[in-house]
Amino acid sequence: TANISVEIWGTYEAARALGVSQATVRRWFLEDPKCPRPLAELKGGRVWLAADLRDYHRRLIQRRRKARAF
Repeated sequence: TANISVEIWGTYEAARALGVSQATVRRWFLEDPKCPRPLAELKGGRVWLAADLRDYHRRLIQRRRKARAF
């Protein structure tokens, strides 16, 4: 059998890792259709694949930089 390791983030973990507030992570989910959908919504909150949120955050920063360039 193969061991597969997947990094999962809740709102708290995502905020800490990406250097934003928990409110920002929640706002992304609620207001931006480009934000990845969570894997699940548990009693403790939403959980995402860490790689999905890292990629989203990277693209968000790139879009903002392009917008400022004009």
